[in-house]
Amino acid sequence: MEDIPIINMRVPKAFTHEAGKLTGVLFEVVEAGDRREGPPQIAPTGQPDEHYACDDVLLAVGQENSFPWIERDIGMEFDEMGHAKVDPITFQSTAPGVFFGGDAAFGPKNIIWAVAHGHEAAISIDAQLLWARHR
Repeated sequence: MEDIPIINMRVPKAFTHEAGKLTGVLFEVVEAGDRREGPPQIAPTGQPDEHYACDDVLLAVGQENSFPWIERDIGMEFDEMGHAKVDPITFQSTAPGVFFGGDAAFGPKNIIWAVAHGHEAAISIDAQLLWARHR
């Protein structure tokens, strides 16, 4: 791990920006509910929202493996199951700069595959950023 903090129990609320540039992400602080009856539900703690400054964001969402909330007119292609179509080598979707891995890309497998996909997607993202910087 390269000194990247893992901050759990935060739900993104908004991307902040100034003059058209990303400045950070605003998060709501949440906690897991009672686990005795079914899966735990998250609930707001009432603590103040937290803002984390940044100039890039990588989303890693693990709640669903299809994304009905992604607008269908943004230039991304989807298959009949609602999964984004993904290049099996780069893990990039048909929308430039948008990557998927794990269940969201190839359907249910296991955590080992999901981690491997994340690693491969990170390599592709890094290569794309390096290429963009040297253009």
